[in-house]
Amino acid sequence: MPSSETGPRVVAVPEAVGRSTLGGPLLRLGAGRCRGSRQSAAAPAASLAGAGSVSPVRRLYRNLYCPRDLAGPAELHPPKDVVQLAEDIAGRTGARITVAEDPAQAVTGVDFIHTDVWVSMGKAKDVWTERVKFLAPYQVNADLLRQARNPAVKFMHCLPAFHDPNTTVGREIMEHTGMTSGLEVTGEVFGSPASIVFDQAENRLHTIKAVIVATLGG
Repeated sequence: MPSSETGPRVVAVPEAVGRSTLGGPLLRLGAGRCRGSRQSAAAPAASLAGAGSVSPVRRLYRNLYCPRDLAGPAELHPPKDVVQLAEDIAGRTGARITVAEDPAQAVTGVDFIHTDVWVSMGKAKDVWTERVKFLAPYQVNADLLRQARNPAVKFMHCLPAFHDPNTTVGREIMEHTGMTSGLEVTGEVFGSPASIVFDQAENRLHTIKAVIVATLGG
């Protein structure tokens, strides 16, 4: 069934993983107009995680009814074979695949903006320094939200987030990198009415409970 032009649009900016694989940023985060009525973006993001015996390719196919856009530096774009696989499936489902570098262009007109941490926890500080310098233009801040040109735009994050210096790790990284207002997202955006990160987290809780029931069932 072709995607509708009346549904929500979601855009993703970089997360911790560099080169994407099946289940990486290209697939876990997405953008586009989805079929059906307006809905929470937590569903497409969470459902791609998959569970049980569902293969990565089947998960990919299930979730390409909506156009998928990824904004990030060219060096972190998904491998060509992954993009080609996604495009092939999108051609059969009516979706669209776009990989871009310009965050402002990527967020224009979207309903949801989704990001994740830039570096996995436990990495050395020199890794943080390099990655933060590389991804600073993709920070989700008030200016990026304004560039969506949508007063109802919502912010999403997989959590935990480095949005303020109120945690030991967050404070150390911010002091080390000079990013005083937050890393991948500012505290202003994280705590704003546009943020639906805790609703998103609650949706994952129910998804996890469903997976437990399914795997423990007879």
